[in-house]
Amino acid sequence: MEMSEKHVQFIEIAIELMDRNGINKTTLDDIAEVAGIATPTLYYYFKNKNQVIKGAISKVLETTKENLEAGINDKDSYESQLTCIALSLYQSVANAKFILDIDAKVKSELVILSQDLVNNFNSYLCVKIENILYEAIDRGVFSTDEVEITSEIISESIWGMLQSNIATPNFDLLENKIQVLMSLFVNGLKKNTSGEINEF
Repeated sequence: MEMSEKHVQFIEIAIELMDRNGINKTTLDDIAEVAGIATPTLYYYFKNKNQVIKGAISKVLETTKENLEAGINDKDSYESQLTCIALSLYQSVANAKFILDIDAKVKSELVILSQDLVNNFNSYLCVKIENILYEAIDRGVFSTDEVEITSEIISESIWGMLQSNIATPNFDLLENKIQVLMSLFVNGLKKNTSGEINEF
């Protein structure tokens, strides 16, 4: 979704209102009022409320990418880089309270509306994981002939863990779970030069 400065401004207002009041109680009239414009002007930028929500989800995913990139660059081990990917995703979603407030009806509509965003983000996530795996393989730390499949499994595991924990967020518990999960993956991927099976 291509967004101008005005799009971003209105989306940031929408996120603030939806976080505070919930999605159902936030209207386009509310967003326009806070933005200091007439509601018809807002329709020039967004066809309807779902377009605003899609824009808000896009903003969250972009912020996630920024946090993830900064976090990975700050980590010195492959395990901590993979853990950083999972935690950056969780923190972004958990901090966007409006996402937790999406009801079943709206969610089913948004699945269709936001499919391109989700697919693009998942592709990005898998590429980031692949890059970590390839670098570790090149340096003789990991060993696998199935980098793409492995990255998809790691990505799907992260999403599955987030989905099962996001409804009742407990960051400390989830952080521990993610660290254990990534440790299992890393131990399984570590190159074993002794010819013995890696033990977990």
